[in-house]
Amino acid sequence: DGQRHQADAEARQAEAALARQQSVIADEVRSATRALVTRRAGLGAAERALELSRQTLALFRVQYAAGAATQLDLLQAQDGLVAAEVALAGARFDLQLAHVALARATGRLRDGTAS
Repeated sequence: DGQRHQADAEARQAEAALARQQSVIADEVRSATRALVTRRAGLGAAERALELSRQTLALFRVQYAAGAATQLDLLQAQDGLVAAEVALAGARFDLQLAHVALARATGRLRDGTAS
C-alpha cells in the first residue's frame, strides 16, 4: 500500500514536470514566432530604407552635377547608402537567426541544421 502511494506520488510529480516543460516549450515557440514576424517587418523596413537611400543619392548626384549641392552633401548621401546596406545585411542576418530560433523551439533543428 505504501509502495502504491509512493508510485502514485512519483507519477503525479512526473506529470506535473511534463506539464511545466510543455508550457515552457509552448512559450518558446510563441516567442520565436513573434520574433520571426518582427524580424520580417524589420527586413521590409530595411529594404525600404535602402531604396530611399538610393533615391536620395541619385537626387544629390543630379543636384551636385547642377551645382545645387555640395560635395559634402554627396558624401553624406553616399554614407547614408552604405549605412542602409549595412542595416539591410543586419536585418537579413537577424531574420535568419529568428528562423533558427523557431526551428530550435519546434524541434526542427537537428545537428545544427534546420530540417
